[in-house]
Amino acid sequence: MILVDLSQIITACVYVGDASVCAKHPSVQSKNMIKHSILNSLRANNMLHKKRFGRMLLATDFGSWRYDVFPQYKHQRKLKRLNDDSGIVWDFVDEVKAELFDDLDNKFPWPLLRVKKAEGDDIIGTITKLVSETEISQDETDIFGDASVEEILILSSDQDNFQLHKYKNVFQYNQILGKMLKCPTKPRNSLLEKIVKGDPGDGIMNIKMHDNTFVDVIRQKPISQVFLDKFFAAEDPISICEDETQKTNYLRNEQLVSYEKIPEAIANEIISCYNSKLQRKNSKMSLMNYLVENKMTNLLSQIHDFY
Repeated sequence: MILVDLSQIITACVYVGDASVCAKHPSVQSKNMIKHSILNSLRANNMLHKKRFGRMLLATDFGSWRYDVFPQYKHQRKLKRLNDDSGIVWDFVDEVKAELFDDLDNKFPWPLLRVKKAEGDDIIGTITKLVSETEISQDETDIFGDASVEEILILSSDQDNFQLHKYKNVFQYNQILGKMLKCPTKPRNSLLEKIVKGDPGDGIMNIKMHDNTFVDVIRQKPISQVFLDKFFAAEDPISICEDETQKTNYLRNEQLVSYEKIPEAIANEIISCYNSKLQRKNSKMSLMNYLVENKMTNLLSQIHDFY
């Protein structure tokens, strides 16, 4: 199984090459060029990995439950978009994305997983856990007598996914750099580091700071390696917190970054969507007609690469 972080694919395409130029000049032609760029990237990744890992599934954001529990979540990203001077017309890009999601869902062979208030990471984390903890067959074992589990390739550069490397069947590929990623430490330690140090890119501050740190542009107190190592060594990491404020902040960060803390209702919706989409099949003729109608002649000649 190949789990694709679709948001990363789209962002990479919009920022580089012909699609980047098109994103600055809205038109029907620009819309088709952006779609073509994204679809071609997906096609290439499918061809590169399908022999080993099998079917590709696309995971993308549809809001986030994290805003409900932490309103300051990704505050800086909102500001960055508001103050963006790249020339990219983001309302136009959003329009292209909305159409593309509909196209992918109804014309292409890859299941598109979108669940309200779930991010792509939530989908990747939930499906990886589901598949990794499910044996393919009670009777099917490898030469060592271990139950077989489907291999999963996570197509994403996001280090949040390092926590999933605790499963031996999980691999991760950075499609931008074109290389496999390995967790540089124990997956547990990678997760603990995110909890203790936070994630500035997502507006999550370290456990020594308060909720308004990034909103009020407050400089963070440093987290030393010695302090961090204590969490790595502890059987109960939260016990290392020095006061009640740090404990509260630890629990806040754990809820935001640990896939084990995805709300049960959201996880169940993701699994339900996954099960239903696996049963759906879009016809090859439907895809062929789509590529013809949108004048994607290069992709039409490579239509077999989508399967």
